[in-house]
Amino acid sequence: MNSNPFLRSITQELAKVPGKLLAFFAKPAVKKRLKMAAYIFGTFLVIMLVLWFAFRNQILQMAWEKAVAKTEKKGFTLTCSHKGFSGVFTVGFDSLHLHKSGNTLLFSEKLSVSVDIRKTLWNGPTIAEVKVSNTRITAINDANGCNYCGLIEKSERSKKSKDPLVQRVFNLIKRGLAKVPGIIELQNVSAEYRDTSNVIGVDISKLRYDGDDISGTVGVLENGKKNTFSISGNLDRGDITGSLIIEPFGNCRNELPFLKTRFGLSAGFKKADFSLENFDMSGGVLQIQAKGAVQGIFVNDKRLADTNVIIKECSGTLVANLGKDFIEIDSSSNLKLNKISTFLYAKANLGKHKQFDLKFRAERIKAADFFTSLPEGMFQNLSGIKVSGELEYRMAAHLDDEKPFNCTFLSELKPYQFKIVEMGKTNLRKMNGEFKHTFYDHGKPVRSFMVGPSNSSFTPISEIPEMIQKAVMTGEDPAFYGHNGFYAEAIRQSIAQNYVRGRFARGGSTISMQLVKNVFLSRKKTLARKAEEILIVWLIESQRLTSKSRMFEVYLNIIEWGPGIFGVGEASRFYFAKPAISLEPLECAFLASIVPMPKNYAYFVDSAGYVSQKNWNFVAIRNNMIKRGDISAADSSSFNVKITGPAVRGLRRPRLADSAMLEEKEELLDSGQ
Repeated sequence: MNSNPFLRSITQELAKVPGKLLAFFAKPAVKKRLKMAAYIFGTFLVIMLVLWFAFRNQILQMAWEKAVAKTEKKGFTLTCSHKGFSGVFTVGFDSLHLHKSGNTLLFSEKLSVSVDIRKTLWNGPTIAEVKVSNTRITAINDANGCNYCGLIEKSERSKKSKDPLVQRVFNLIKRGLAKVPGIIELQNVSAEYRDTSNVIGVDISKLRYDGDDISGTVGVLENGKKNTFSISGNLDRGDITGSLIIEPFGNCRNELPFLKTRFGLSAGFKKADFSLENFDMSGGVLQIQAKGAVQGIFVNDKRLADTNVIIKECSGTLVANLGKDFIEIDSSSNLKLNKISTFLYAKANLGKHKQFDLKFRAERIKAADFFTSLPEGMFQNLSGIKVSGELEYRMAAHLDDEKPFNCTFLSELKPYQFKIVEMGKTNLRKMNGEFKHTFYDHGKPVRSFMVGPSNSSFTPISEIPEMIQKAVMTGEDPAFYGHNGFYAEAIRQSIAQNYVRGRFARGGSTISMQLVKNVFLSRKKTLARKAEEILIVWLIESQRLTSKSRMFEVYLNIIEWGPGIFGVGEASRFYFAKPAISLEPLECAFLASIVPMPKNYAYFVDSAGYVSQKNWNFVAIRNNMIKRGDISAADSSSFNVKITGPAVRGLRRPRLADSAMLEEKEELLDSGQ
């Protein structure tokens, strides 16, 4: 029992309210007034219905004539074979035809529309039900003319709302869904658009929405090709929630439309299941929660991989918050790729003080499950590899717009008793012995040679001057012997520099990554190649499949150092007519300076064969070596390096201005290519 006297008295009074109301309405005078009100309302309703039935055909005719006159004024003709009411508030049209100079824009064999009178009285015209059958819409805008231009007038812009964009978008969606009819039935309805280069459209065999459930068969047409999908699901227009299942018709795997023409790729799936569980505004923040699962995904895109990329199953949850000046993906958002489970957090503050945060983690997983879950077609060299142990991945990054070069970046693939039990398609230990290497340029083999003692130009690491080793590392990867294949600091700096420049201007490639690309992979710039490169580097470095010294030895003996020149042995003779062991310190700095653009060495020396003072990469390498004491300070302004070998024959006046070529070179050096 409540001990508060005040609350107790209120409770007692509220308990008496229903009885008092019943007593009030039981009074004879009140009953009489209620009966009178009901009689008046009923009479009014009957009168309105009588008037509606008496004049509705005239009202329909007036509305039709007004529509005909309006379309004629714009150069169109609107006709129908019959129009009339088939219910109290349902109007139907037979053989509805809209055309311009005989060019049909719309033909509908049967169209009926029902009005929701209750909602119309309160919210304006509201359609309750739409039924359309045997209908075709054809919009044309080609060299012969346009059959729809001028039909729709541009509405005057309403007064701009002061609400944030996210609020306006939410309001627009909310109002739009409120106008969706409670029942929609479409049968044999198609819509097509043609211009000078494309023909696109939809072909709906049947589609039904009954205010909750959605089902139907929809075909998408693109330049003579048709992909048909079965769809089913539900939609709650009030809560803005629902679900949708999409399957290629006939249980086949169709291609998604428009990707080929718009983006140059093809993709498809066997089944897709999506659900929107929350879409609401609260405190000025749009909250979104959605789930999805897609099976049998395939993607064919030369920018991604040389072959089809196949993912058996992918599912995930998105929890996002969108505010006036921020976008956030909540840490409960997740993505599962076959058996690999990952979680993502991201936030972008887009106000005056911009900040960006990104966190990503892949849960601890059996290593065998990890490798079998990788997308088919992206890691071909690792196909069939057998491993044991477990793996876990963590990544975090932060960038402040006001202090971009103070950004942070952490990335770690952590092994737990990980071990390679058996190599797959490619033996990742092959660099430990002599092997045949083929250099490719634009996908075509240029030259093959042995990497080892049987090659007279092969130079063991013991015969490669320490100075050229230091010079190459200075220009390509200063921390080569100190990292495990990935230099986080270089990646951090590249993030900052790319952000400041607003484009990709610098990469974070290490010598290990360049070596793996040259020995095991192609030089094609695909996402698959880069992803496989990263994973192979990690395997070689973490499992110590090849020593750092041997990796560097192979690197210095296979990299391109000029047109048709490979390895330091050939390079030293080509440029300076001497073996590598006899190179001078500044000659080593010059060889290191042209590694990023070896075929264009002639642009970085003058007509007499001396290194150009505009060879900024040479200057940077020389100065860094002086700082470390590798080169005497007396050489701090020296350009006294002259090409004396066969390379002299390749010297010529640049076709482009020196400044333009050097600017192009500098950008390529920054990108780490």
